[in-house]
Amino acid sequence: MFTFSFERSFRILFVKFSGVLDSPDIDALYGAADRFFTAEGSVDALVDFTAVTSVSLPIGSVIERGKQRPPNDGHRRVIVAPQLELYGLARVYGAYQELRGWTRPHIVKTRAEAFALLGLANPRFEPVTIAPEQALPPRRPSVQPSPV
Repeated sequence: MFTFSFERSFRILFVKFSGVLDSPDIDALYGAADRFFTAEGSVDALVDFTAVTSVSLPIGSVIERGKQRPPNDGHRRVIVAPQLELYGLARVYGAYQELRGWTRPHIVKTRAEAFALLGLANPRFEPVTIAPEQALPPRRPSVQPSPV
């Protein structure tokens, strides 16, 4: 499960995952991110896995996602992954992104490190509601995310 919030003055999308992380969550993220970027334009992104309690994500699906163009290509991406398993999966994803010629996301262990990388001091993230999937044609396979 994940939620979106947005810092308008810095134009940063903040995605927070919680609970069990699995492939349908990642599919839903890509679909929702596509719709967000279509509405707001491409922006920097901060993806925080701090509240993830367990991972049910096959390495093959991470590699396949790494081979796909990021939805906000050309913008900064920071992944917060304090858990060893998620940190490793994020590094695999980043390596495949780099092999394809895209910028590797920054991978850090704390939200404070992520804020520092993005130049954030006292950010004001506001919750974002994502339009229903049928409003825009998805660019990637996705599953409808739960309401934010």
